[in-house]
Amino acid sequence: MFVRSIRSLLIFAVCICPGLLLLIAFSPRTLAATNPITVTSQTDNVTFPTSIDFQVSATDTSGDITKGIIFIKNGDTIYGTPHIVNAATPAHTITLHSYEDISGSNFASPGTQITYYWQLQDTQGDTYTVAP
Repeated sequence: MFVRSIRSLLIFAVCICPGLLLLIAFSPRTLAATNPITVTSQTDNVTFPTSIDFQVSATDTSGDITKGIIFIKNGDTIYGTPHIVNAATPAHTITLHSYEDISGSNFASPGTQITYYWQLQDTQGDTYTVAP
């Protein structure tokens, strides 16, 4: 009886150990690719009541950054409005600017919450979304 228990335990261990090793070796964390695009800075400069200037600087290790899309959400709107900013000259290191007019018919009332985020694209087809 004791030998049968040991034998069953040994068979169980031989079956489970390789499975655990495979799970560790091929876990999503070890297989996840790192994004070649890195944002080095982003700023927004509010000149109330006329405009907001948005700026993002980034580097890319695999290709040239070709464009950025800034999504600007004004107040209680559900979705951000996309504004495409093409790079004048695609490059590994780049700074993109976007100007938002908040005067006249685009007036944003004092206290209006404006949120935004950038999405960058490169020549290799990689995209990087900067968390809002």
